[in-house]
Amino acid sequence: MFGVFGTPEMAHDSSLVEVGLAKGVQLLAKIYDSENQVLVRAIESNLLAFSQAADDQRLIKGQSERIKKLEEECETMRRRLEALEARLESEVMGCGGTALGSTTKVVSGGG
Repeated sequence: MFGVFGTPEMAHDSSLVEVGLAKGVQLLAKIYDSENQVLVRAIESNLLAFSQAADDQRLIKGQSERIKKLEEECETMRRRLEALEARLESEVMGCGGTALGSTTKVVSGGG
């Protein structure tokens, strides 16, 4: 999981100071109160970008979990298919050697 600063490396860098939510809100209020539109636009632009990045990160995590689940389901289905193929091959070999011959015998014998 990423820290406040965006990357695991930066999150563990003791030279960086974590601001926290309360202090962050105070700093934002100070910038907005300054009425300096350059600063306000820069902060808003960054907030939007960071918010989008957080949303993207949540989406990626969810998709990664879904992919893992689908891969597990595919592996289960692959094993089941292999077992069914082996069973079918065993049954076919026990009924004359080919699936077509086996079907022909059943169809022609019933009619």
